Amino acid sequence: MYNDSILLSLSVIVSNFCDWIIVGTIPQYQYTFYTHSNIYSNMSQDYQEYEKRNEMYLHQCLEYVQRFPGRRIIIFILYYDDSSYTCVEKNYASVIGRWACPLFIHTTVYLESIMYRCYFRHYQDLLMEKTDFVGTIGYKCIFKTNLPPIDMLMELSDSDPSSPYHLNFDIFAFLPLFQNSKLSLLQQANQHPHFVSLWTTLLSHLGYEKKDYTSSQIVKFFCNYWMCRTSWMFKYIDFLQLIFEKMERMTETGEENRHFQEQLWSDSKYKASYLDRPEVQKAMKNNYITHHCFLLERLPCFFFWVKKASIIYDVPPVLWTRFDSQYYVKHSADLRFLAKNVQKLRNHFKRHGCSERRPFHPLYTYTTS
Repeated sequence: MYNDSILLSLSVIVSNFCDWIIVGTIPQYQYTFYTHSNIYSNMSQDYQEYEKRNEMYLHQCLEYVQRFPGRRIIIFILYYDDSSYTCVEKNYASVIGRWACPLFIHTTVYLESIMYRCYFRHYQDLLMEKTDFVGTIGYKCIFKTNLPPIDMLMELSDSDPSSPYHLNFDIFAFLPLFQNSKLSLLQQANQHPHFVSLWTTLLSHLGYEKKDYTSSQIVKFFCNYWMCRTSWMFKYIDFLQLIFEKMERMTETGEENRHFQEQLWSDSKYKASYLDRPEVQKAMKNNYITHHCFLLERLPCFFFWVKKASIIYDVPPVLWTRFDSQYYVKHSADLRFLAKNVQKLRNHFKRHGCSERRPFHPLYTYTTS
């Protein structure tokens, strides 16, 4: 049992919209997060080079997507170090600097969700002005989920709201390759011992009803693999800020607060291959993964569902009215062996054809050269 002298209190230093250093006084529950504007000033030259790379790729992507008014999409590919960056370069080479923006993020107890804690805020003005959709994926995304054909969505979707090809959705969720659809969001999360208790505490604290945050109607999408309209992204981040404050600013001095922090920082029972990285162990303050990141990566599917956003999970079928499979084969000699398999031709076009600018319809040309 803790005595009163070490009850949890959090001190927060705020210098602008996301300059926070948060420190807890109970050692095992300490938060120390350097946000975007001061993180690199506290780090080595190597980390500052990562920041320069971030800025370079972002401006390349922003310049490129201006060619697609009404469907300017940027997806941030999150990585942590040189090894994960090499993976990004290998798997996304053809689209880096176009819609794919590699972004180095500092390792914290939140893992990828630190992106929503401060990085998006840092880029908010630019993104609101110069993009229509933004999203995130991890550097291993292609091994975990069916990444949608971003080039296709940009090229084939009209900006005219009255057009049947208009991007008339708010959220595009990238579903896992292997997902047990029979399990609800909370049932699936039962592998983490205190998930349900923490989920209930956080969302009831914000005033949401049990029937909503326990609903079996919520479609699961995890790992921070999704994109949405830029305006919706910052609505979500405003919501998430309240979650972070609940996690970080637990100023209550009672037993309930201590119990919450004990559960939050406890072992999630997730066997992660990246746990051998020293910076991960330092962030977790132990040799296991805490519950923080698993709560945060499931909040998007709850938030967008409860706010009644328009969510899709695959390419809108109407876009395929512009795809002529036989014309595609005729102008792609290497695909003649697929001439009779329309589905495989569509899959090829989704994954490669559009980004390679392969002709797909006699009356349609690409927006850009």
